[in-house]
Amino acid sequence: MGLKDKLVTLDNFDKDEIILDDLKDGTTQRIYLFYKSLDKIWIMTPKLKVIYMPTVKHGDNTLTVAFCITKGDSKQFYKLITKIDRAVKTRYGIDFKPSITKHNDSLYKMYLSVPLDKERKCPKINAYNNYSEKIEITDITHLSTIAAYIELNYVWYDGDKIGIQWDMLQIKYYHDTCFDECQFDDGEIKPRQHNSIEPQSFTVSKSKAPPPPPPPPPGNRAPNISAPSIQKESDVARFIPTASELADMKKKLKKTR
Repeated sequence: MGLKDKLVTLDNFDKDEIILDDLKDGTTQRIYLFYKSLDKIWIMTPKLKVIYMPTVKHGDNTLTVAFCITKGDSKQFYKLITKIDRAVKTRYGIDFKPSITKHNDSLYKMYLSVPLDKERKCPKINAYNNYSEKIEITDITHLSTIAAYIELNYVWYDGDKIGIQWDMLQIKYYHDTCFDECQFDDGEIKPRQHNSIEPQSFTVSKSKAPPPPPPPPPGNRAPNISAPSIQKESDVARFIPTASELADMKKKLKKTR
């Protein structure tokens, strides 16, 4: 049997299954309540708004929550707690302090006890966010939205009137909407069209460009070789001497000797 099957709801609550000891007159005491043999009354709350945080360093371990009872799960929760209150009040027939009281014209409030680690002087309870990740109880602050598993721990009597002590067993914290991210979803937002050619990034350097390297020394310069000119066929044929030209050249050479 899982926890869900053990939870008390408005549909399965039976006041005749409540077991309570007799009250001793004039004595401050705690009366432990059992339901259906030896089980406790465990309830899962709807979403609640935290209006007062406990001041642990001053010994206060009461977390005050508020909710609206006009409809839905909150209305069912209010009816269930009211039925349990009525059953306890009827059992003893003396002045009774209701578990849920009016906070203002539209909200009702309830006091829930948070278990404390006496040595470390801090809350001793598991808390989770809406992603089921474990968080610190200190992440929950004023006006946070939570849900919780609660337990009817005992009925208290202060010598004058009685009331019920409700303890928190586990808390779920619902994060508020984050406005650091875009939350618009109106159907008009279109993805930006990017050009196929991405602009190249460049960096402008503030330092001056280095001077060009010095020219190589004259001895190391490569010779300036120009491309050979192409002569016409007529020029090439004119270069070959005839027999008469050879004879004239021979005569000129003899005269110069």
